[in-house]
Amino acid sequence: MSVFNVSRLGEGYAIFDRDGVCISGVFSNQHVAEASVDHRLFQLKKSRRNCLCCGEEFDSYGKQNRMCGSCRERTAEEDFQLLI
Repeated sequence: MSVFNVSRLGEGYAIFDRDGVCISGVFSNQHVAEASVDHRLFQLKKSRRNCLCCGEEFDSYGKQNRMCGSCRERTAEEDFQLLI
């Protein structure tokens, strides 16, 4: 069983944990509830890492995410400057 489960609740759908406890409000349709589950699962993957460029700690969303937002933006601007 997944960490979260979408099931009917009254006139709509809700998210339940492994123990069957409702952990959300009621959503108007199943697709919206499932999108909320996807967002929750994405948030669970988040961890704190140190940026490879500046060393600042930031929220990383996977092992491929090793640079903080500021350094990533600066690097993208430098790459763009090389193109023009």
